[in-house]
Amino acid sequence: MSHELGTFEHNGETLPTICYLEGGQLPWHGMGNVIAPGAPVEEWRTMSGLAYDVELRANCRADGTPIDSSYHIARTDNGAIMGPYVAGQYVPFQTSAALDLAESICREHGFEFDTAGALFEGARGWFQIVAERHAELPGGDIVTDTLVISFDHSGRVAAKIISTPVRVVCNNTLSMAVATASDTSSFTHRIPFDADNVVAAIGAGAENFAAFAKLAHDMAVKILTDAERLEYFQDVIGGKEKTDDSGRVIRSVGVRRAMAFSTGRDFIAEGKAAPDVARVVDEAIDKASRGSASDAAIVADDIATGAAINPGHDMASAQSTLWGAFNTVTWLADHAPVKSRGADFALASNKLGEGTASKLKTRAATVARELLAA
Repeated sequence: MSHELGTFEHNGETLPTICYLEGGQLPWHGMGNVIAPGAPVEEWRTMSGLAYDVELRANCRADGTPIDSSYHIARTDNGAIMGPYVAGQYVPFQTSAALDLAESICREHGFEFDTAGALFEGARGWFQIVAERHAELPGGDIVTDTLVISFDHSGRVAAKIISTPVRVVCNNTLSMAVATASDTSSFTHRIPFDADNVVAAIGAGAENFAAFAKLAHDMAVKILTDAERLEYFQDVIGGKEKTDDSGRVIRSVGVRRAMAFSTGRDFIAEGKAAPDVARVVDEAIDKASRGSASDAAIVADDIATGAAINPGHDMASAQSTLWGAFNTVTWLADHAPVKSRGADFALASNKLGEGTASKLKTRAATVARELLAA
């Protein structure tokens, strides 16, 4: 199943390997054990099916003799093999250590548990915690700080702490959270985990959140005309421009796609069923430059509306604002790149912070700050 959740036995009942905080939304798959606010922290580990440890066991030849520096990862409670091969320097990151880390962050920096779960019979799992601090933007849009501590016992994936707006309730949403994370910290299994350093780093992140919250508010109150929005996308995305026979500049496909997505519409190229939004605005700007029209807001009514195009574009904080333009770029970078190279490439791009998507989002923030400072 797409959620990849399992079941476990608890007090004579068969329960799903996921839990969430009481009052939270029921996960899409309709499963979950409800945890009351203020419940003992260990209950999050127990009720998510994560109450187990793993250990290294020697791989052996057919005659039963152990193979040098060759081990597999197995659960200590039921012997299930999580990872078939790791070398001798592998150091497991236990679910108990992940819980202790989450608890320390909650205690020191004002977070609370939101969801937790075990996937693939316990080979993968997570704890998600949400900061009590948040920022409310004009129109009621809420910006908050959410962290996911993910761990993997297969021997192939590093443990991670990621900052993400995605609520994790299954394998799909965990993968989405990793792929679209705004910040990721990974730690390998070759050295013992140092929780104190991580907790201290999260404290520094609290200061970063305050700065980001102010930036988000400033962007949400910065109104952009269509012409200014188009120029923002031009500065951020760039790309090759063309000039038609009349001397009118035709923006790059990337810029025109951003203009379409900023209105919640799918991109339709010139010559298809309808003109794309950016070309309509380009024409208006061209007329304005000739003194024959203004650059007031213009939206083509005949642009086809696609499903789930740039969710949130119609919120009060995003409509005709720099915040809306900024979020259009981040959505485009993660979900609709001009050249899609697959989910694995997108995940690696966000994880390493060196891919096209990550660089585009950094550029979007830089240009936004320059606009606010102008």
